[in-house]
Amino acid sequence: MSDGQDKEVKIEGEDTEEVLIPADPKISITSLGDDDLLNHKWKIALIVGAFLVIVTGLVILLIFIFKASHEEPEPIVYKQNIIILNYDINNIEKKTKIINNNFLGNIAFMEIKNSSNITINITLVDSFLFPFKDNYTIYIHFNSDLITMDNMFQDCTDLEFADISELNTFYVESMDYAFDGCVSLKNIEFGNINTSLVTSTKNLFFGCKSLQKINLSKFNTKKIKYMQSMFESCNSLESLNLGNFITNELININSMFKNCINMKNLTIKSFNTEKVISMKEVFKGCSNLNSLDISNFRTGNVEDFSSMFEDDSSLIELDLNQLSNTKCTNMKNMFKGCKNLKNIKISKFNSDTVIDINGMFSGCSSLTNIDLAQFKTDNVKDTSNLFYQCSSLDSLNLENFITNNVTNMNNMFNGCSSLKEIDLLNFDTSKVTNMKNMFSNCNSLVSLNLSNFDTYQVTTMQSMFYNCASLQILDINDWHTSNVQNMEYMFQGCSSLTNFDIFNFDTSEVTLMNAMFSGCSSLTSINLINFETSKVIDISCMFSECQSLTLINLGWVNLNNTKSYFGLFDGVSKNGEIIYSPKLIRQEIKNLFPANWKITEIDDKDKIN
Repeated sequence: MSDGQDKEVKIEGEDTEEVLIPADPKISITSLGDDDLLNHKWKIALIVGAFLVIVTGLVILLIFIFKASHEEPEPIVYKQNIIILNYDINNIEKKTKIINNNFLGNIAFMEIKNSSNITINITLVDSFLFPFKDNYTIYIHFNSDLITMDNMFQDCTDLEFADISELNTFYVESMDYAFDGCVSLKNIEFGNINTSLVTSTKNLFFGCKSLQKINLSKFNTKKIKYMQSMFESCNSLESLNLGNFITNELININSMFKNCINMKNLTIKSFNTEKVISMKEVFKGCSNLNSLDISNFRTGNVEDFSSMFEDDSSLIELDLNQLSNTKCTNMKNMFKGCKNLKNIKISKFNSDTVIDINGMFSGCSSLTNIDLAQFKTDNVKDTSNLFYQCSSLDSLNLENFITNNVTNMNNMFNGCSSLKEIDLLNFDTSKVTNMKNMFSNCNSLVSLNLSNFDTYQVTTMQSMFYNCASLQILDINDWHTSNVQNMEYMFQGCSSLTNFDIFNFDTSEVTLMNAMFSGCSSLTSINLINFETSKVIDISCMFSECQSLTLINLGWVNLNNTKSYFGLFDGVSKNGEIIYSPKLIRQEIKNLFPANWKITEIDDKDKIN
């Protein structure tokens, strides 16, 4: 076949006739079988179908968005069957928070705002449920199977009323901190909620300072072990009846009614406290409570009575004769601040396990007598502030006090202004290091025999006899004071002392003697010849207002290191004599010597007897 002539191509296929097509070198023809054509059609169909599905989905989504923005929403269902009903989508800000992933991933709703009627059905929801922030009164109805109510309404600072009467609490074991910090809460409706499995109500109503009444008559307390701080700082509660409480399993009631400052009537007579190990601060700060019947209390296992009645300033009488302290170690501040308490019965207190009685009767300014005949103090280490400001106490029998382990007697009798005599000849003070203010303001004491006191370990005697204005006889001649560092104000205000012998005092470690004898207005002479004062830095006002003083024998008192000496002789008598060594006293101090006094200088110790 020559160039320019037509060519023929023969195409054959099954069931086809022979066809002749003019040949053209520019055309390429490929033969397609039946299977290839079928596959090609399916691909087209799939593409079209996918397109239609996408378009349909977009249309449905647009319709859903349109409806959602123009219609009232249906209840929103979250995981774990948490449902919120009857809410205004425009007024409620919803935030969800996973509380405990190990507990089915519970969800709590945080900061639900501005709604006056919220009904919530909850199943298996854990704690920290409703920390409301805004002002409103809220009514809550539950239908759930809770395991715990811990912290449920904690710090709902504007919550005024809570109705949980429909709450299914059959499985609840703990209600700790449930209403803690609900400072605006005025009323709670409990109804007949089931608390039969509850073992702990710690801080349940802590800080509910607006709560004026509460009805717990249906509370089942048979399994509760812990009630510490349950009603603490419920400032508005005036009356509370817990006569229905069965407390056979109770272990701890620390601070249970602490700072219920307006509480006037408290019924807890039926309390079974046989298993209780701590009563620390249980009634502390109940300042309007004028009577309290705890005659059924059994305290054989109590280890801590500290601050139990502290600042119960309206209590007039307490009968605690039925109480036992056989296991108690701490009675610190037990009756501190009971300023109107006139009668207290504690004859059964006879434990030898007590270690701390610091401030036990401090501030009991109306007590005239305390029977401590059976009180055992074998292991007591701290008696500081024990009778501090017991200003009406006119007699005190401490003949059975054993003090061989006591290290601190600071303020022990400070402010016992009606006490005329006290016998301390049985006191063992061999371990005492602190006698600061021990007899301060005992301004009715006439005589005090402390010749038996072992003071080897004492480091401070600051203000020890401060303002003992009636004290005429003081026997401290044989005291050993080699470790004492502070004697400031020691005898200040002892205006009836005419003389006392401190000739043997070892003052080699003393640094402070300021106002040591200030106000000893009846003192006629003082002999400090053996005082070692090389470490003393302050003698200011040491002899000020000693109006009868006519002889001061400083002997070899060394005042060359003294830094403060103002008012040293202010207010002394117009005539007298000072004996001193000129080499040991600086000129600045010499310049303070009274103008009309005779000044006698010595150089040799043997010349002075």
